[in-house]
Amino acid sequence: MENLNRLTAILAKQEIAVCVVTSHENLVYLIGYDVPLPIGAGVDVALGIPQAFAILDIAEKKIKMVLQSGLVKHVKKYPAIDFFTYDVFDHFKAFNVYANFYNSVDRALKSCNTYKNMLVGVEINTIPKILADRILRVWTDAIFNDIYADLFEARKVKSTAEIEFLRKSAVAADAAQQALNEASESYGMNEFEIWAKCVDAASRICGSPAVVSGELVTGKRCNVVNYPGGPIDKVVEKGDMGIMDFSVRLNGYWCDCCNTVVFGTKPTKHQQHFADTTKAGFEAAVKAIKPGVKCSDVYKATERAYERYGEKVPHYIGHQIGCTVNENPRIVPYDDTLIEENMAFSLEPGCYEGEAGDSGSRNEKMVYVTASGCATFNQFKWGM
Repeated sequence: MENLNRLTAILAKQEIAVCVVTSHENLVYLIGYDVPLPIGAGVDVALGIPQAFAILDIAEKKIKMVLQSGLVKHVKKYPAIDFFTYDVFDHFKAFNVYANFYNSVDRALKSCNTYKNMLVGVEINTIPKILADRILRVWTDAIFNDIYADLFEARKVKSTAEIEFLRKSAVAADAAQQALNEASESYGMNEFEIWAKCVDAASRICGSPAVVSGELVTGKRCNVVNYPGGPIDKVVEKGDMGIMDFSVRLNGYWCDCCNTVVFGTKPTKHQQHFADTTKAGFEAAVKAIKPGVKCSDVYKATERAYERYGEKVPHYIGHQIGCTVNENPRIVPYDDTLIEENMAFSLEPGCYEGEAGDSGSRNEKMVYVTASGCATFNQFKWGM
C-alpha cells in the first residue's frame, strides 16, 4: 500500500483521474506482482494481447486489473484490486481471444467513475495500440497524459517493502558470485560450465529457475568492455582473469553485481593493479554517497580515487536499481540529481588495459542510502 499511496499522491497533483499502468516494471511497483515475460508458447497463445495491465482510480485508490485468467491465482489478493480476467486458450472448445480480451477491458473501464474530458494517465512508450484504441472507444472524450515522469518520481525513493525485496535479490546474487569465487580456485572449466554453476546457485536461493542477465568474460576479453561478451565456448586457462557481471530478478526486483577473479593461481602484480583501482573507486563512491549529495559529486570522488592509481574512469560509476536493472539517476559527471534516503544504487567502477593488453577489472555491489550515508546489500567477497 505504501507504493499505491505514494503514486496516487503524485498523480492527484496532476489532476489525473485514472491511470493505466502497462509496463512490466511499473506493474511490479504498483501491485507487487512479477508478471512473467511472454516467451515460447506464451507468445503464441497470447497473440500479442497484453498479459496484464492495471487501471488505477486515483480518488478511490482502487485498482482494476485486467489479466489472463491463468495468472490471477499468482497475484496477491489485495483489497484494493478488482480482477477482470480473460481466457486465451481452451483444450476443448474454440473461442475468439480478442473478443474475450475486449470484453474484460470494457467491463473494467465501465466500472470506473468517469466524466467528460477526463485526464487519463498512460505510459505512452509502453501502452499497446490495441489497448489504447479500446480505451478511447469506451472513454470517447478521454484525454491521454503521459505519466512516465510521474512513475519515475514515485519509484525513485524505495519503500520499506522494496528495500527488503532488493535485499533478497542481493542474497541470490551473492550465491552466484560465491560460486564464481569457488570456480576460480582451479582452471580448465568451460565458461558455459562456470556460468551454469553460478545460475544454479542463484536459482537455489530463488527457489525456481533464476531470471538472470549479465556476462562472463575470461582471458584477454577482460581488457575492454564489449558487453555482453560471454560466456562463450572457451576453456579457462591457468592465470586467466575473469569478470562476471550478474543481474538476478527475484519478486520483480533486481540485484546487479560484478566480481573479478584470477583462475587457478594468485594474481600477478599487474593484474592486481586493475582490481585495486576498481575497489578503491568503489570505496570512494560508497564514502561519498549520502542524502543531499549530487550524483555528479559521487562520480568526481571516484575519479579522484582513480587518479591516485594513474588511471582514468572508463565509464559510468553506477546507476539506481529497482524494478529494472539500470534506472536513473546514474553516477555520471553530468547528472546533478540530489541523492535521497532509501534510494538504491549499483556501483560498478571498472578499469581495463585496452586492446593491446589482457587485463581488466570491474567490481560492483548494490547499496542503499541511509540517513547519514549508505549501506551495502551484497555480502560476497571480492575475488581479488
